[in-house]
Amino acid sequence: MTTAPGRLAGKVAVVTGGGNGIGAATCRRFAEHGARIVVADVQADRAAQTAAAIADAGGEAVSIRVDVTSRDDNEAMAALAVDTWGGIDVVLTAAGISHGGYVSGDLEADIKMLTGRIPYIERPGWDFVEADLDEWDLVHAVNLKGTLM
Repeated sequence: MTTAPGRLAGKVAVVTGGGNGIGAATCRRFAEHGARIVVADVQADRAAQTAAAIADAGGEAVSIRVDVTSRDDNEAMAALAVDTWGGIDVVLTAAGISHGGYVSGDLEADIKMLTGRIPYIERPGWDFVEADLDEWDLVHAVNLKGTLM
């Protein structure tokens, strides 16, 4: 972390999906610019790892397990920011899934999902028409409702 005041110095940033991927990278970058970070992720261990890496580098971060589709979890996440640092200045929603069984970092599951959909290449549009509604609901709950909440 930089010791010079950055453009986010004194700001509190909440990042969903902060345990890995784009979310974790954003947490680290915001911390480099002086923000205090609430690392929120459904994978509590990964959120804790991101927060620890920020702290080890001289930044300030706390972590919390959050299912972004849960109103209670979102309220707890906001309360943690307010109770720890007095407010929230920045919210970045990086939590997202591409399919119902998605787990960030599980490449085998992604390959299985993608290769299972190869037959639809010859029948454009059928992947959408034959979509499982429970999977559709889950993806939209995380990606859209989670962002709204």
